[in-house]
Amino acid sequence: MASSASKEQDGIFVGKLIDFRPKGNISHVVSSNGQVLLATNARDILHISVQNLMAYASDIALPLSTHDRIAYVHIDVAGYHAILSSTSGENFYVNLKNDQQKPFKRAKGHVITAIGWNSSLGTESETAFIALGTTKGSLYETSIQSGGSVLYMKELSQCLTGVKELPITNVELFQCDDSRWALCICFPGRLYCLTAVLNKSEHSYFQPVVGTVWTSAFVEQFTPTLQPFFSCEDRVYKQVFLNYFFTFSDLTNVVEDKIRFHCMDDTQRTLPSGFAIHPKTVNGTPPTQYCWLGAHGFTIGKINITAQDGYSMIIEGPHVQHRLVNGRYDNPLDIAVTEYHVLLLYSDRLEAVSLLNQKCVYEEPVGMHTSQVKGMFRDPITEMIWVYTDSSVSRYQPNEENRNVWAIYLEQGDFKKAKKITSQLKDKDPHQLVLKKEADKLIAQNNDAKYILVTIYVGAAELLAESTEPFEIAVSRFLSSVDDRRDGLKRFLELQFEKLAGDDSKVISLI
Repeated sequence: MASSASKEQDGIFVGKLIDFRPKGNISHVVSSNGQVLLATNARDILHISVQNLMAYASDIALPLSTHDRIAYVHIDVAGYHAILSSTSGENFYVNLKNDQQKPFKRAKGHVITAIGWNSSLGTESETAFIALGTTKGSLYETSIQSGGSVLYMKELSQCLTGVKELPITNVELFQCDDSRWALCICFPGRLYCLTAVLNKSEHSYFQPVVGTVWTSAFVEQFTPTLQPFFSCEDRVYKQVFLNYFFTFSDLTNVVEDKIRFHCMDDTQRTLPSGFAIHPKTVNGTPPTQYCWLGAHGFTIGKINITAQDGYSMIIEGPHVQHRLVNGRYDNPLDIAVTEYHVLLLYSDRLEAVSLLNQKCVYEEPVGMHTSQVKGMFRDPITEMIWVYTDSSVSRYQPNEENRNVWAIYLEQGDFKKAKKITSQLKDKDPHQLVLKKEADKLIAQNNDAKYILVTIYVGAAELLAESTEPFEIAVSRFLSSVDDRRDGLKRFLELQFEKLAGDDSKVISLI
């Protein structure tokens, strides 16, 4: 076990190479809630539980044609369900409790690039309603039971952007309050955030009776739960109509008036594109922050679930440009967001950039000369970060990730957040420093309103009483002919007497 001193010397993330020799080239790794899916040769799937890492691994056979390959692997937040999509549009549902795969025939012909999982209502027995994004920019809603039965699959939007076959790269679905939900959809260069009140009770799920006329009729007339996101003024059909009568520039302006979107680069049509949120939990806790990746850089921002409309829910923050290397942008392969950092995986390194000041605070070389770095996936529940090349897998874990964050808060004058973090650190010196800095700032303030000054000096006294500042130095800060400072001194002495209650010798010495 590493000592606390060695931990301090290590970076805020510590990586370990997994002793694993795959039978072929690794193409995909995803993980959530300690469940890992690993694809080799873009055809074979291995299911591994982190609790029994490599002690037990289950092979999941997929009936792919000779020339078909796995294109995308998706796993839900709780680690119960997975959906695999191939380059030819063959799709499969996998129950990760028994590793049984079932053909997802309703989605045949669609390459599923992104899934907005339902972490609020999804259970071990079914996914609840989820949103599927495709390479052609279409969005669908479905619900799948653990046995592989697809309750329905309905189209929500065929062309949200008005740009033909602009692929969807990320979808996030989350609950804001008891009835209000949000749906974030990321395209290259664009980010949509829609919000609506969903009536979940109106669409209680039914048990399908395969082959019956009743089931077919029901599904045909069934209104998707997520349809309110797109129902405002018949948005979907309005866009199809506009495609025939407007130029692209006109269409963008008209559609933007109806469905506003955040735009990083409206000419971008390809990768890199990504959208990552934090936190993601099994009980559906709404996210508070995000990172949005584009061709020229990435944007860090906040998510305000109390905003009245979806567009305003996304609060754009600082935009960080990608590095230029030999005249070309050095684009990340993958991104992830933690509580304090954005993780960016490049072809030769892993970086962590502070969400607070956008400075790179961690950098680790990855890959070897003989290996090609493929991707990264952060498990939102265990907080493990999986980085993989075509021949190896490394696991990174946070190592007191917030140990230096307090200094940024202190520099920004946010003493409350700085104290919250330092109070949890093993090293108590930072906490004492924050207390003293805040007390100094309070004492140095000059305000004409007497009642404010009294409150300030009393507050400074309480901070110094909590700190380890020597008694004589603390008292000297309040020595003044001004009555307001005397109130602070009085409060400081009161707190010192309280600490020493019962110890007569120290009380006498103090007097």
